[in-house]
Amino acid sequence: MHAALPAVDVKYVSQVWVRQTNYDGTPSKRLVEPMVGGLQERWEEQQAQQQQHQQLLLGQLHMQAQQQQLGHHLQLQQHLQQQQQHLQQSNEQQQQQHDVKIDVEL
Repeated sequence: MHAALPAVDVKYVSQVWVRQTNYDGTPSKRLVEPMVGGLQERWEEQQAQQQQHQQLLLGQLHMQAQQQQLGHHLQLQQHLQQQQQHLQQSNEQQQQQHDVKIDVEL
């Protein structure tokens, strides 16, 4: 008994079509490259793409964080402005009351 031979002898096949189903269940045909040479290169290419993608995602996360910080900063600024306005109003009221007292004393 000898070992079972592969169904497709890759050396002599330039294109292998594989049937596969899409996410929605419809059948599709996909061209498969014979997995002979170039596996290492393909793996490295894939790693590089994943790294690029991760860097892109990190960049997006960084942008979101900056936008959130900016949002918090703006909220703080508004809050401070409101407090300053309240202080100004109460100072003006006190000044008016003080002026009235002076008028009464005179």
